[in-house]
Amino acid sequence: MNSLPTLPRSFNLLHSRGQVTWGAIWLLSLLLIYFGAFWPLYPVDGDSTLDSLLQPESVQDSNVDLSWLQAAGDAQSLSFDVQALLYIHQLQGNRAITVHHFSRHEWGRTLMLVSKYTTDLAKGEVVLALMFLAVLFVRIKRVSGEIAVRSNTGLIGMLVAASLAWVSKIGAGRARPNGLFYHGDLDWIPFSLQNLHHSFPSGHSTAAGALMMVFIFNFPRLWLLWIGAALWICATRVLTLNHWPTDTWMGLLIGAFSVALVSSITQLRRESPVQEPARYQSSRKTVLPVE
Repeated sequence: MNSLPTLPRSFNLLHSRGQVTWGAIWLLSLLLIYFGAFWPLYPVDGDSTLDSLLQPESVQDSNVDLSWLQAAGDAQSLSFDVQALLYIHQLQGNRAITVHHFSRHEWGRTLMLVSKYTTDLAKGEVVLALMFLAVLFVRIKRVSGEIAVRSNTGLIGMLVAASLAWVSKIGAGRARPNGLFYHGDLDWIPFSLQNLHHSFPSGHSTAAGALMMVFIFNFPRLWLLWIGAALWICATRVLTLNHWPTDTWMGLLIGAFSVALVSSITQLRRESPVQEPARYQSSRKTVLPVE
């Protein structure tokens, strides 16, 4: 059987190198999220994606509030998040959007179709349930050693990630993309209990980030595969119009960080007993009476 997975120092949160690495990752990520969610980058004038929201079906719906769209027109700019979702919504061509040149965007529609059937592969509740069943199976079979450590670390890491994600969702209160398309609502309402305002971060991306780190630490040779799979899950949440791009990045970061934290603590506890017998033996020698 292979030896227990060893967390590299560059990702070990209890090591100085790991603290520097994760500190840099968090800092850069928060900056990217800020610029992606709030910074006005794209002009509104002549933007067909924004005009496409004003199709007759939307205008005739009395429940749709278009005041934000008018305000956005006055501001003359859109953030990266809004621009990306408007483009995907236009490309999808459903409901109020009318696009007459899909032939040039078949690749995009194909990706959206594939994403529809693959996005729930990392659904948080499903991943958490599977990890719980794995730990339960290990306990019932009384399996110890490497398999037990790996299963427990994965489950605890997922629980920590899920907790952080839900606290962040409620605390941030960001409106989901359908708030833009069907409600004209892009507000951030902290501590909101409405699902419409639980977009940030993405729960699927959080689960994908946690699984990514579990697989990377246990099967490091395939690290490119695990990262690619996690990034695809993040992309599917945007392609299915369920989350803003920055939601998925924050979810991925929370999931990866949580597993790294739990793995760091697990590795410390695993290595400590190796040193204790030597200390105890040395201590016993010093207290023996001199003949």
